[in-house]
Amino acid sequence: MTEPEGRVLIVDRDPACRQSLSKALSGAGYAVRVAGGGEEALAALSKERAQAAVCEMALPDMDGLELLRKAKAACPGIEFIMTAAKVPHNGAADAMRQGAYHLLEKPVDGEMLSLIVGAIMKTSGVLEKTKLQLEQSAKLASLGELAAGVAHELNNPLTSVIGFTHWLLKAPNLTAEQKEDLQRIFKESKRCSQIVQNMLQFARRKSTEGEAIALNALVHDALELFRCTCVGVSIDSQVVDPSPEVKGDRSQLQQALMALLGNAKDALAGRPKPKIDVRVRRDGDLAGIEIEDNGCGIPAASIGRIFDPFFTTKAPGQGAGLGLSTAYGIVKQHGGAIEVFSEEGKGTRMKVSLPAGGKAA
Repeated sequence: MTEPEGRVLIVDRDPACRQSLSKALSGAGYAVRVAGGGEEALAALSKERAQAAVCEMALPDMDGLELLRKAKAACPGIEFIMTAAKVPHNGAADAMRQGAYHLLEKPVDGEMLSLIVGAIMKTSGVLEKTKLQLEQSAKLASLGELAAGVAHELNNPLTSVIGFTHWLLKAPNLTAEQKEDLQRIFKESKRCSQIVQNMLQFARRKSTEGEAIALNALVHDALELFRCTCVGVSIDSQVVDPSPEVKGDRSQLQQALMALLGNAKDALAGRPKPKIDVRVRRDGDLAGIEIEDNGCGIPAASIGRIFDPFFTTKAPGQGAGLGLSTAYGIVKQHGGAIEVFSEEGKGTRMKVSLPAGGKAA
């Protein structure tokens, strides 16, 4: 089922007018609901938010501008296109001063209305995306402070455990059982130490001005390591010539790439003909990498949270929920972004975009 371009509420006392406007906007790809008065419109908005409303100025139960004020209080961000049988001189300007997006005279031209609604939807999408980015940045900032404190508190005892276990393993006359137990302690302590380092990665705003990096080479090196862990998985890579280049920390970007690849691999568990495609791309001033799998996909309810630190859909003990959030933090520090396109049951595509620049080292 195709996702609608956006949601529009039409409020008009005339059934024929509601039908005409609904047909025009539905044909343009919008999800449309209709109401014959102000109270009905407010009830509709309480059940389902809309980005835009097309509202008659003279409603049977309240003034159209009164509905506008009530709707904006209940549904922040909604924009109102007002309509009237006759628009007086300076009427549009007066309506806009009171919060309307536009005032159109009836009969409303369907094509013109679709263009205005399209402009609203475009602005709404940009604002929503910016809001989500700000919320994510705030989460990472607050977690960074917490992570720094926790990581430093854990790091000292872990260092002691690893050091003393390493020393004990050198002791003579250890039984096989004792040696096995010590090796398990050493291995799990090292794993905890890696988690601590990942936590510190969030807290540390490391400079990323470093070297110039050819993305073709970065992908090649990462896949050389990654293929060893993916027996039975088909991995294809596509590069462009000449290679796009970015400037930054090579080890950090490789860490981010390995985390995204690891997430793709985990999504393939139990899938027939598992496959991962990795593509290097260039798009104007941006360079990037796309990683696509034919795995289980991400539930729609989880997509907004996958970059949250410690969020994971894996079974207990299968992951700490830091891989994708680490990748997100690294890419953000390099001035880039990660976009996610996924459909549950069909697969996921991760699109990493970075500012292009520099010459390959």
